[in-house]
Amino acid sequence: MVRNRCVFISDIHMGTAQSIEGDHPYGWLRKDRADLLANFLSDLMTDDSLLELVIGGDLFDEWVEPYTTVPPSFQAIADAPQNKAIISALKKLAVMEGVTVTYVPGNHDMLMESDELQKIIPKIKPVITGQGRGIYRSGRTVVEHGSLYTLFNAPDSYDNPGYILPLGFFVARSQAEGATTGHPVTKAQYKDVVINVFKKLVTGESFSSAVFESVVKEIESPTGSILMDGLGHYQGKITVDQVSEIFKNLYHEWDDKMPGNVPATIAVIGEAAILYPAALKEYGIPFFEKKQSADIVVFGHTHEWEIKGMEFSMRTVPLLIVELAKVVEELIKGDIKKAMSIIEDLADPGPNKASDFIYVNTGTWIDGDSGISGEPPPPATYAVIEESDSQTTVKVYEYTGKGSYLKNTPLGSRYTSS
Repeated sequence: MVRNRCVFISDIHMGTAQSIEGDHPYGWLRKDRADLLANFLSDLMTDDSLLELVIGGDLFDEWVEPYTTVPPSFQAIADAPQNKAIISALKKLAVMEGVTVTYVPGNHDMLMESDELQKIIPKIKPVITGQGRGIYRSGRTVVEHGSLYTLFNAPDSYDNPGYILPLGFFVARSQAEGATTGHPVTKAQYKDVVINVFKKLVTGESFSSAVFESVVKEIESPTGSILMDGLGHYQGKITVDQVSEIFKNLYHEWDDKMPGNVPATIAVIGEAAILYPAALKEYGIPFFEKKQSADIVVFGHTHEWEIKGMEFSMRTVPLLIVELAKVVEELIKGDIKKAMSIIEDLADPGPNKASDFIYVNTGTWIDGDSGISGEPPPPATYAVIEESDSQTTVKVYEYTGKGSYLKNTPLGSRYTSS
């Protein structure tokens, strides 16, 4: 059997044992989803066509901890009872003959270093080029976590020189705090805050501080400081007021301080869980300055699976002119996602015609990041890329339980000609 199948997962968010215990659990990967992932990894071991498993970031979660909890080590997370079957399966996969297990860092595990990861999972292949940075390339495919192109979650060494943790770290700590206080901030609420504050940028107020302060107000925390205990070189505690002050110029300084990255406006759109524009700008559209072209870009981070194709053709220009009024209308309403979907759909040839460029988001495996009991979890999703002599096919699947690997109907698919 020829090994020509690559599988991509991301956003596992393994936390500590404490994070999923008690009346107010705040961890994002609970026992049921941890077991589901362990079963999935076991199924992978039976696939004679498997060439590589690529983990696109946020395997571990060092961020989602309440204000008063000591931030965990990656080893402590690996040792948590609910995660042991996952770690065991990854160890077995990493030593299988003919199979590679590759890791690209995310934002929630941006402080992970290659040596530390390889102590936890020997034989895994880290692709770490800096804290929270890593670009995996294989043939015509590029994989990044995607957080590098979001305003609050890209590694930030300029707002607070000597430190790297971005504002998103403190937002995540606040979300965990809200789960423990009984006032969680849902993902939908967070995106609404981002979009509503973005509309107010014309007033000149600090976009980043306004978003952070809105989240802090929502959680109704009795404490005003966040325990750091040395994480990211922060000693002791830091107050929420200090955090707001440190990152107050994040939006207005982004374009100057983050050279080579996407513009600040695209980085804000990324915070609304829309990373397709960043993928296009960095790797896709021919007339943009790019890092390097790629036919297929795989991101994670948004926790929302997605697959889109693009045909680089002038046929879409007159169609876009016709639809422009609808795009403007949705932008005025603040529905950035709807506006983007109108533009994207015009250029997407669909699953039955070859795309020149494919963007896929692997989604997530978490139970949920809201802290609301009973809220339905997102689908547990993964992407699969298979190459043949004539084309490369990309599919996104939902894993529903033992034995369902590749047996469910794909959630979406695209292909590009070889």
